[in-house]
Amino acid sequence: MKKKMEQHQVLLLDSYFDFMYARNILSKKRDIVTKMCYGCTVDHPSQVHHTCLMDSDEQHIDTYFEVMLEAVNEEEVLRQWSTAVDTLEDISPELLAFYKLKLYCDDWMATMKTNKWKDKMKIMTKKLLQLDRRFN
Repeated sequence: MKKKMEQHQVLLLDSYFDFMYARNILSKKRDIVTKMCYGCTVDHPSQVHHTCLMDSDEQHIDTYFEVMLEAVNEEEVLRQWSTAVDTLEDISPELLAFYKLKLYCDDWMATMKTNKWKDKMKIMTKKLLQLDRRFN
C-alpha cells in the first residue's frame, strides 16, 4: 500500500513539473512568433505577410516549438514548481526532498529532453493554449 501511495505521489510531482514546463513554453510564444515573423522584421504594411497574425496559435507552436523550448528558463520552472509542490500536504517530505535532488541535477535535466518528452510537452502546451482560450 505504501509503495502504491509513493507511486501516486511521484506521478503528481511529475505532472506538476510537466505543467510548469509547458506553461513556461507557452509564455515564450508571443515574443518568439513576433521575432520570427517576416512581416514584423521588415515592418511590412500588409497583414498577409505577417505570420504572427495569419497563422494559428497551434501552427505557431508546431513551427517554433524547438525555439520556444530553448528559450525556457529552467531555473524559473524549478522555482515555480518548488513553490507549488511545497504547499502540498499529501507528499512525504523525504520523497519531495529526493525528487528535488533529481530535478536539480543538471545531468538529469539534460537527459530528460527526449523526443518522446518533447512530443508530450508540445501536446501539453497546445492543451494549455486551449484552456487559456476557454477561460480568458
